[in-house]
Amino acid sequence: MKYNLRTHNGLEIDLIIENQSRLVPFEIKLSKSPNPAMAKPIHHFKRQFSKLNIGEGMLISLVGEKFRISEEVICLGFSDYLNHLKKFI
Repeated sequence: MKYNLRTHNGLEIDLIIENQSRLVPFEIKLSKSPNPAMAKPIHHFKRQFSKLNIGEGMLISLVGEKFRISEEVICLGFSDYLNHLKKFI
């Protein structure tokens, strides 16, 4: 199942995919130079909904190679993102 989230206090997550009772949050940014601040919505989501089974967050951007942007979030390029989605099909 796929979702997006916007709470009354302004928290917004672009895409949440539920896979085997685990939620995977995604933020999508059209940037070639993502920074850790872009992953903040994922951090807030994981803290605000800490009782849920939430997996590692994904920040999708225009980068060429994937890398860890924070302890809880991996940054992926669009091609890596599409390959990652195959796991959910």
